[in-house]
Amino acid sequence: MNTQLNDKLASFKRQATDIMTTINDICRLLAVDTHGSHSKRIRTVQTIVSTHYEIDISSMSSRIRTQRFVIPRHIAIYLSRELTKHTLEDIAKGFRPDMDSGTVLHACTMVTQRISVDREFAKVVGLLRAKCVEAIEDQALPLFAHEA
Repeated sequence: MNTQLNDKLASFKRQATDIMTTINDICRLLAVDTHGSHSKRIRTVQTIVSTHYEIDISSMSSRIRTQRFVIPRHIAIYLSRELTKHTLEDIAKGFRPDMDSGTVLHACTMVTQRISVDREFAKVVGLLRAKCVEAIEDQALPLFAHEA
């Protein structure tokens, strides 16, 4: 009996996750902003980073783990954390509905470590940060949550 209940609960959780993923995908297709200006800031960062690396912006929310996509995604997560005062969970949800705060922490740690040992990488991240700040200011979006 317990096994059946556990199976049913797991099934409902999977269905709920699928529904949330579908809703998020529909919102992105319709360009609906479900999280206010913080979502716009994260989207701006994603756009700038994906353009710099010449990848599709949808790669920012994908599960693809090749370096061609992971490095830009990590940088976008890092910059989203640097340029907002939002929680790790909010940043995670700005990338993918099923992403968690641990993934954000991991991405930030990886970028921070690489910046400390790779000057060229640090320059690229600095350039992208400056472009993001300029774009956010041009959109008149507050940089930090308490300004929203």
